[in-house]
Amino acid sequence: LQLDDIYDYSIYLQADPKLIYQWFLARTLSFIRQSKDDPDSFYYPFSKLPISKVIPELEKTWRETNLANLLQNIQPTKEKADAIVVKGKGHQLEKIEFKDQ
Repeated sequence: LQLDDIYDYSIYLQADPKLIYQWFLARTLSFIRQSKDDPDSFYYPFSKLPISKVIPELEKTWRETNLANLLQNIQPTKEKADAIVVKGKGHQLEKIEFKDQ
């Protein structure tokens, strides 16, 4: 069973990988800041480290997990999408492309 068998209409959300990385970094650093008083948080141990130790770990996670997933698993689905939503800086909608049915 593939997604094509379940859904009638698919939407691909597209953004420049550099922007996605910036969003990932900002969001994760926010989670780390918010977790500084919550020992139960996944991010708590990172909140106790200097930023000079945290950033390389986040860059590694981005490169080896998030970017790899984007390139290997997500981007190849773009060709099957019925519509492509393109987002730019600040998550602003730049355009929507509709494919002919």
